[in-house]
Amino acid sequence: MLDATLLNHSARADNIDLLGDYLKEFECWTTDVVLDELRAGLPLHGSLRRALEAEWLSADPLDSLDALRAYTEWVRRVGASDGRHEGEASVFACAALRHGVAITDDREALRVAAAHGLEAHGTLWLLALLVREGAMTVAAAESFVEALVLEEARLPCRGSDFANWCARHGLRLGRT
Repeated sequence: MLDATLLNHSARADNIDLLGDYLKEFECWTTDVVLDELRAGLPLHGSLRRALEAEWLSADPLDSLDALRAYTEWVRRVGASDGRHEGEASVFACAALRHGVAITDDREALRVAAAHGLEAHGTLWLLALLVREGAMTVAAAESFVEALVLEEARLPCRGSDFANWCARHGLRLGRT
């Protein structure tokens, strides 16, 4: 379940199709709330249209009664208001309902998810998983991270420090 950050910066770096290729073994979801956030950014970054049109990405409208209840609960938990954290709340609701993993780079939202037993991680965790699963090389992950950083993604490291960052955070990059 992908939040706006990874989709936004991947599209801006012209890597949205590459991201889809890396994730081809996974069922990839986002939400209509996240897509609305991307649409709002179109006037400044026309390249976001590529994320909106990505065929490998499904969008959950969160329009069932259970989905609305879950979304409302996550809005309360993450303190979403005035357009802030609504995307995270929607991705968390989607992940909870679909028994999936939420991907967001909002550190406070990640703490809230963990406190409520939801599996949620950041972009670097996802890229480390893709390396470990053989979907991408360390060099490709480093290049991908660097491209995101150049498009103003607020990640905890540059591409050249990706492997070291993973080691410091206990993220294996090789298969065992």
